[in-house]
Amino acid sequence: NKVILTRSSMVDGELTTPSRWLVKIEAFLGSFGLSLPDSEIKNWERKDNAIDKSKTIRPPSPCPPLEARPRIFSATIIEKLIRDPYSVYASKILGIKRLEDVDVSAKDYIRGKLFHKSIDLYLQDFSEIMNTKESLETLMNYGKLAFDSEFGTPKIRPFWWYQFSRMAQWFVQNEFERRKHTKLVGREITGQLSLNSAAGSFKINARADRIDRFNEGGLAIVDYKTGKVPELKDMQIGISPQLPIEALIASLGGFLAVESEKIIELSYWSLNGRGDGGETINRMNDKESIGKLIENTKSGLSDLISSFDNQSMPYLSKPRPEYHQWISDYDHLAREQEWSVGFLLKEDKDSEAN
Repeated sequence: NKVILTRSSMVDGELTTPSRWLVKIEAFLGSFGLSLPDSEIKNWERKDNAIDKSKTIRPPSPCPPLEARPRIFSATIIEKLIRDPYSVYASKILGIKRLEDVDVSAKDYIRGKLFHKSIDLYLQDFSEIMNTKESLETLMNYGKLAFDSEFGTPKIRPFWWYQFSRMAQWFVQNEFERRKHTKLVGREITGQLSLNSAAGSFKINARADRIDRFNEGGLAIVDYKTGKVPELKDMQIGISPQLPIEALIASLGGFLAVESEKIIELSYWSLNGRGDGGETINRMNDKESIGKLIENTKSGLSDLISSFDNQSMPYLSKPRPEYHQWISDYDHLAREQEWSVGFLLKEDKDSEAN
């Protein structure tokens, strides 16, 4: 049976002025030696401020049942499963998808799609009969077609057309040189690998940007990159597994129309349009080292799958933050900003104490 009148004493850090009727009431009561009583709300505020509300929030660790865990992944998702399992849990198990932006903006993944699409169309019509000038014109025309299609907005072309032009010049020169000792046997080609585990068969799909066969025999697996190129050590320790997975699939004859052969080159083609326009980055070019990498990749995948076939294995959010290079679409869902700093500092202190 109480009515409590309140007002904000501060707004946006500035003191406020009480309303005239409140000032009049206080003046009227003051003339009789009275005043408005303090509300018990002030006591609540004092008690609330006295409480130490700081606490360590742990990262989410969902453990879905085995029957809810997927049995088929792409090589890209495998990398996410290694670096940020929680994003796989949110996208593949909960089925939560990021809403596309209403307006197309100049984002790196769009640049990658534009460049890949242009190159694929160009290679489809590539002819060694043409000279390099005619061939470059063909690639530039396909570039214009790609830029003007699904992502063709006035805001996109000024960002990347100059980079695309530089990349195209490099790519055409490199293609003619490459064709002297190799033959293109696969472009944007899909392959699959099946592994057995205690919970049953597990399939891994991969899409190789390019597979070449050397004239003297042996395959080269090439991955086009418009952004950062993975380091060799990241491939070897398994946190950048896409190219090794493609090599494993190719070695087993898992790509359609590409016969199983020894893999003698793993390389990235940096197509960022800077400098000379592009660069061939050979990460491995001897079959012994590649063979060992393929064996390690297969055993590593088996271990990874077996670990998530364990009911008690959680899908943690960025369990290895030192290896996580991107902002996930699911960081907010994982409440990362609430636990990351405090939790990681506590972990560091615990490790120092031990």
